[in-house]
Amino acid sequence: MRTFLWIIDLDFATRLHHGGLLRYINLARELVLQGHSVTFAVIYEGDREQGQAWMESLRAEGVCTNHCEIVIPPTLVRWSRLATIVLPFSLHGLAIRQFVNESTAAIESVLQRFPADVVIASSRQVLFTAYHLRLRPCIGDFSDSITLFYWRELVNVMRLRQWRAVARTAWTLFHFFFQEMYSSRRYAANIVVSPVDKRVFDRFGNPEKNVCIMNGVRGGADAGRVSKIADQIVFSGAMNFPPNHDGAIWFLDKVFPAVLEKFPHLTFVIAGANPPETLLARAGPNVKVLGYVPDLNLTLAQSALYVAPLITGSGFKNKVAEAIANGTYVIGTSYAAEFLEPSMRELITVRDDPREMADAICDFFSAPEKANDKLARLRQIVRDRFSWPAKAAELSHLADLVSAHRSRESSASAL
Repeated sequence: MRTFLWIIDLDFATRLHHGGLLRYINLARELVLQGHSVTFAVIYEGDREQGQAWMESLRAEGVCTNHCEIVIPPTLVRWSRLATIVLPFSLHGLAIRQFVNESTAAIESVLQRFPADVVIASSRQVLFTAYHLRLRPCIGDFSDSITLFYWRELVNVMRLRQWRAVARTAWTLFHFFFQEMYSSRRYAANIVVSPVDKRVFDRFGNPEKNVCIMNGVRGGADAGRVSKIADQIVFSGAMNFPPNHDGAIWFLDKVFPAVLEKFPHLTFVIAGANPPETLLARAGPNVKVLGYVPDLNLTLAQSALYVAPLITGSGFKNKVAEAIANGTYVIGTSYAAEFLEPSMRELITVRDDPREMADAICDFFSAPEKANDKLARLRQIVRDRFSWPAKAAELSHLADLVSAHRSRESSASAL
């Protein structure tokens, strides 16, 4: 059995509405159940005390073996960001040596308290330095390709002619491009959560080091206890995350008005933590902005239809898989469905044109029962291929591979 040190960020306000936290917690839970030890080294964002109390409750529930705080000086993080872009790689190590030394020392300090034979770096604050830990295998958990994310953001703001945002987005794109290309070449292995993101990382370096471990999905709400609200459409996610916020606004502006022309009684429910004022202001008779929902599965299961109107973004779309697991049919854009295998994409309704999406929604509400067969097949695929125990086993197997490789390297260097 292995001992893992897993470095993560935590914003308490989002909790399980954040796809990354959902992933860390469910994978850690399964690793512990499989006999491994998992210590979360947490970089707190937002309310630190509430975050620590929540982590302690997770430890008590058996989600992790231990947890502790790790502190990375923010001034060093900002300097690293600048150095990534403006300096050639030949000088890069010199430019951020202080940041590397201090962040590595912080991780080593945690390892002295909680020894581990595998380190997983998920926090973007240490992803650029954690590979300096030479004494044990270190896996870079990149999750989504932020390069891909900001490339799509750049295309979107250019299309909208938001010229100030173009310069800012381009700057951020270059930063993450260099960060991901430079860092991914130095880890023992790199984890991403969708085949689309893996294709980006494969272009950066060695494809054999890049492993796609998609997220899992819990069983969802008990269908026998939940009645559908026949006129309810739902969209979910952390609403301060730009792709979710922008998708909701796009749907409200471009799609929902045409739907209401034919079905004026429908209600669009936006369920997700931290909705900004731009979304809260859109609430009305046909639009509900719920904010954080303690039982998101119940809200998904009660809704007649799930819409995923994503116009930017990357990675695994937890929201789509969760909607299916809860017995709710999905209509979404290509970006919302791209992480799925072809057999699943064929079973959901994919529309990128606003008018075509509105027509598809109207067709659904004209005869919802027509989607039942597709939904049943989708739910079976999710049950078969998106289980958290299976995903944790994939992560455990990857840890075994990188540990064996490190042992061979150490033996060879000793000769």
